[in-house]
Amino acid sequence: ARGHDQSAFQGAGGTSSARTKPGVMFLRALVATAALTLADARAPLLAPSSSPTLRPYSRLFSPAPESIVLKPRRANVWLAARDEDHSPRLGLPEENAWGWSKIPPKPSLDVVSPDIGQHASAEAWVLNLIEFIHWTPILPLTLASYSVLVHRDFWLAEFNGVEWRLLMLLLSPMIQFAGGLGAVTMHVYEGWIVAPFKNPITEQIDIYKYNNAWLRETAYRMLFTVQCAGLQMVTLAFLTFGEGNDAAPWWAIGLSIISVLSAYGGDQAAKPVIEPSWAEPFGKGTGSAPAFPLSYWTLVPFILSAMVNGYAYYTIGSSHGVHWAVIAPLVFGAGGLLEGALAETLFNQWLHFVAFAIVNIGAVLQWQAYEQIASSM
Repeated sequence: ARGHDQSAFQGAGGTSSARTKPGVMFLRALVATAALTLADARAPLLAPSSSPTLRPYSRLFSPAPESIVLKPRRANVWLAARDEDHSPRLGLPEENAWGWSKIPPKPSLDVVSPDIGQHASAEAWVLNLIEFIHWTPILPLTLASYSVLVHRDFWLAEFNGVEWRLLMLLLSPMIQFAGGLGAVTMHVYEGWIVAPFKNPITEQIDIYKYNNAWLRETAYRMLFTVQCAGLQMVTLAFLTFGEGNDAAPWWAIGLSIISVLSAYGGDQAAKPVIEPSWAEPFGKGTGSAPAFPLSYWTLVPFILSAMVNGYAYYTIGSSHGVHWAVIAPLVFGAGGLLEGALAETLFNQWLHFVAFAIVNIGAVLQWQAYEQIASSM
């Protein structure tokens, strides 16, 4: 083995001459090592025996004798499964995977119901519009946070000098956007196509045909948990819970923390089965999945948080003559409701686009509500 390694080293430009300068020897050794590593990484790996050993070969160097057995490298384990019939899928799509590249419409869009096929709505340019509009809320939500920062003197006076209430209001728009990143990750995995679901826990799925139901449930759990936190932050900032209070009392803060912990840590197996009648013929047994796959422990705290948040917007808006402020969270929530109840049960990509366009409108209204309330004095 030593003789083989030495001949390979010399074939890459190495020398054993004592007169060669140490710096040149180091450079030659570095080049030879890089060449060996590159050749080993690019070479097909064969494992003819049942042992876990791998025998690399390359075009740059002569094949290793059968008597030489090298230990497997961690980076090469996945390469060992490569052959001409089945290459590992490294991404979606597999080739030309630019940000705007999209896979073809999933066959399940038409297989589930040939009479109401949604194949035509899943063109690449439509999916790119959907992807773009999922990122655009960052602009109005950032402007909402910036508005709080610019008008901090007004808000501090409104909050009787309690700085942590100002911090809650300042951070809440960013928390709202961060809550959606789990769903964005799910959409990237799915190729930005809303399609019928299958659960990999009970059956194998082909992501080119179906979406992942378990990933959807996980993404929904993260989305609603973080959104619940964002709603609570606004509520604690706006409401004083009684005359003479400068901030929310300890019990209100405690309930907010408990609701967020419940949304994330509650029993996720306790889920209501919501199978909307409008989803027919995409309903039960046709490859679909229930709308809003959320645990009671997540769904109930979120609904309560949304209701109290709406009351908080109404209270702060009405006290400054901006009565329409309550519309902002309602529109924001309506977009999410449309996506979960219609887009992900009828699997029409244009419904997905419209749903998130409404979310964007809600974000703009939230920014303008902050601006007008702060400008009312």
